[in-house]
Amino acid sequence: MQTRTIPILSAAPALMLMLAVFSGACSKPREISRLDRAEADDRAAKAQVEKQFNDYAKAETLLAEALEFNPDAYDHWADLASVRLRLGKNQEARKACRQAVEACRRFIKQNPGDIDARIDQVRLLVSLGDRKAAREALDQAGRELPENPIIRACIDNKLVEQLAADPDLPKLPE
Repeated sequence: MQTRTIPILSAAPALMLMLAVFSGACSKPREISRLDRAEADDRAAKAQVEKQFNDYAKAETLLAEALEFNPDAYDHWADLASVRLRLGKNQEARKACRQAVEACRRFIKQNPGDIDARIDQVRLLVSLGDRKAAREALDQAGRELPENPIIRACIDNKLVEQLAADPDLPKLPE
């Protein structure tokens, strides 16, 4: 029986092409449809109802499901962090809050004029205990939106320090 050897070097270009094609396909973010966004918002709304009845475990499940439909919804990540904090799941709450920050950054990149998102980002960073990053985010908003009176007032009135001192703002322990 005769064995046939395949030169590895001749197979390498084909392998590299396959890897390039598949890695590009895998790294492309999933498009989130309107239906997915609506389903996520519906589950998040149901989670709010469960929170009103102090069923935080059910709210956590609903928010996790919502984020499966729309992982870009930074407000759902923030709600999940809050619920997990109420359940005593501090590390999981921090992870959810970090996800909220990242989703918020992506949102701001696509919507640079959204003042609410910029303030939410600062609030989330303060909740994580990262005042430096919160100040940087606020300063960046000031540079990118120099004429915006709300951003200017937040900077002038030291929003980061006010949030850090606010007892009602949840702080996520390490």
